[in-house]
Amino acid sequence: MGKDAASEAGKWYAETWDGGYVRVDAKGRKVYVIRRMLNGKTYKVSTRAHPPRRDGAAQAV
Repeated sequence: MGKDAASEAGKWYAETWDGGYVRVDAKGRKVYVIRRMLNGKTYKVSTRAHPPRRDGAAQAV
């Protein structure tokens, strides 16, 4: 699901995975976020990981 589709659906995330959810950042990249509940409090931590680019170009670090 792309950025526009997630916005139109009224969701703040693009999709879910076993450990949390995937949101779309301002540049349109997927950002994986871990969501856990400990002692009744929900924690959300970004992995700061993005899927590799498909165009073959190396990303700047």
